[in-house]
Amino acid sequence: MTFFRMLARCAGGGPEGPEFERMEAPLTFRDGPAAPKAYGGLKSLAVRRGGDLVITVFNRHGAWSDEIEIDFSRVEPAWRWAVVHETSARRRDEVTAASAIPGNRRLRLRLPPRSLIQVLIGPLDPDAIESVRLVECAYTPGTLASLGSWQTTRLRAIARLREGGEVDVNNHHVVWRSDAPWLVRVGQGGLVQRLRRSERPVRVEARSPDGRIFAAAEVAPA
Repeated sequence: MTFFRMLARCAGGGPEGPEFERMEAPLTFRDGPAAPKAYGGLKSLAVRRGGDLVITVFNRHGAWSDEIEIDFSRVEPAWRWAVVHETSARRRDEVTAASAIPGNRRLRLRLPPRSLIQVLIGPLDPDAIESVRLVECAYTPGTLASLGSWQTTRLRAIARLREGGEVDVNNHHVVWRSDAPWLVRVGQGGLVQRLRRSERPVRVEARSPDGRIFAAAEVAPA
């Protein structure tokens, strides 16, 4: 399911919605002992999603890839910040790196065995964020105030910018954490799910990739 959630970031707004523009993935590979066998197991997709670029690379090979390089000199200068998500045997859509695009406009990565790596590139610098508020979007019976076993609700992280205006940073600059993931877990898309009943509230936090707490909410005991 985590793979599908990551791939959904590359899709448009459903059957009736516009499709995202597909682009050539700006990837190059360094020579190494795993080539070309490992590279034959890499599949990539790049799409323009509004003002962002989303590059997804799937390593279906059972070994670490040699280094791949994303060449940002071939994309728009406005794309200045990159956030890397990983789904693998050890991580579930987890942010593993976030940084400004280097001055040489190149970013190097290695892919774990049988993993899906997604790089979200956009113009928004985290330092431009003044504050973040959480908005609950309850499309299912569960809510933060009343979340039964295995029920879900979803949080969106809305950032207020220092220069004015607001932007949804849910899939880009936010790392989600639960203070009791064995009771209530939260995915990187802001999906909150109760796994076990508890007599204590569970705190869910939206953090920056460097660990700063943007905002928090509580799931009531149930």
